[in-house]
Amino acid sequence: MTPLRQKMIDAMRLKHRKSHNFKHRMLLMTCYGCGLRVSELVNLQAKYLDHERQLIRIKQAKGAKDRIVLIPQSALSRMSAKSHPAVV
Repeated sequence: MTPLRQKMIDAMRLKHRKSHNFKHRMLLMTCYGCGLRVSELVNLQAKYLDHERQLIRIKQAKGAKDRIVLIPQSALSRMSAKSHPAVV
């Protein structure tokens, strides 16, 4: 891993730990945990989340193709543990 990439990962982890805003923490956790691009995260809608199958459907991803990614168990448990209007 390159030093620049490691610095970016460390910065993201630090922001995640220091963030007190639930919505920001969930966005960072989802982006990092699911391997989403920023544009995919920005266009994400609640109707694309499938909690039962632990999946997120990404519409019009890179190359204008749809894709499906897994939701990490850690993010899923936090989503359900705190029923926040921005997540549900």
